[in-house]
Amino acid sequence: MRQRMQEYRDARMALMKAKRAIKMDQRLSVLRRALELTPEQQTLFKPVEDAIRGLSDARPGNKMGGMHMGGANMGAMGGGDLEPSQRLRMMADHMRARADALAKLADAVGPFRASLNDQQKARFDVIGRRALMQGAMMRHGMMMGGGMDHGMMGGMGMMGGHHGYGRMQGG
Repeated sequence: MRQRMQEYRDARMALMKAKRAIKMDQRLSVLRRALELTPEQQTLFKPVEDAIRGLSDARPGNKMGGMHMGGANMGAMGGGDLEPSQRLRMMADHMRARADALAKLADAVGPFRASLNDQQKARFDVIGRRALMQGAMMRHGMMMGGGMDHGMMGGMGMMGGHHGYGRMQGG
């Protein structure tokens, strides 16, 4: 029975990962088409795309056995059996990996955005937010159970302008 449950969880996680990848591909494709990138801009967009995908890959459920909400919901990979200090270390390691991935994204977005004209920047600020948020934020992790509205960017949001991103819901 336990083995079947694990097989079910593994299959479900694989399906969820595949769905996220498809959504990410769609959002990045829409962004690319909407921006009408020049060949030079396409070259600068590749590191942005890779960084967004890297953030998506660094999601808690992908590497930490289903750990969500900072360890509040430990998955079936033994996370529930960890000592508190081990769980905290795991969380710290995860946060370091996410911080590194966010830094890579910030490094890639700067030169790319600088290469855009004013119309492209306006489109990137609106359309790009969703792709960036899916990659950067744990839409299916942090938001399970009514956590965060649209991620953790808070305040003025990632691209500038306040659109409600980062507000807590149901609080």
